[in-house]
Amino acid sequence: MPDQRQCRRIAALSGCFVLCLSALALAAEAPAGIVMAVTGTTDPPLSMMTEIPTNTSIRLSGDAKLTFLDYARCKLVTIAGGTLTLSRTEYRTDGHIESEADGPCPHVYALSEPGGTTGSLVMRGGLGAPRWAVNSEFLLTGVRAGKLRAAAVYVEDHPDAPAATYEIRGGRLVEPPGMPPLLPNTRYVLRLTTSDQPKPSEITFIGTTPSGLRSVVVLRLD
Repeated sequence: MPDQRQCRRIAALSGCFVLCLSALALAAEAPAGIVMAVTGTTDPPLSMMTEIPTNTSIRLSGDAKLTFLDYARCKLVTIAGGTLTLSRTEYRTDGHIESEADGPCPHVYALSEPGGTTGSLVMRGGLGAPRWAVNSEFLLTGVRAGKLRAAAVYVEDHPDAPAATYEIRGGRLVEPPGMPPLLPNTRYVLRLTTSDQPKPSEITFIGTTPSGLRSVVVLRLD
């Protein structure tokens, strides 16, 4: 039988182990939202298309204004001044809430390794290929987003001729004028070419019919 000193030591080690696991879990938590527009100074500094870490206090200067998409609540919120903390279920601020409106529920797809993809749907996930509305807006975030050089969509059975080619502008994939629409109930491949990879990354998805607000797909390039 261990004596009291050994028991206390085991309890202390167990407590440290639990704390370490908790810290790792918090560090691994997915971002809770994304910046859609920002003016003025924030601490830590934020720019458009920067994802907002979960449970991190964001301080806005007196002249700062921040518009963000709340992933969990599917809300577009604009605040001015004060401090903002965004959790997985809500946001808290002592600043002025200028507006709050229904926004799109985003799909998030993370490309975490050069030459490969790791997918994680934040909202409306499921097994197999993700289902994205054919008129989805693609947002670019992550440390490697600036390395994206080309983006095109191909019908899965016709990988040599792009069905759509996007311009890369302002953290978004932008449809050029006259681009033919994608078709629902079709399997597509989104091909992303970056400057730091010899081969493009590919994401297979199924096009679905648009409904309600325009869908948003957040492409996280880490």
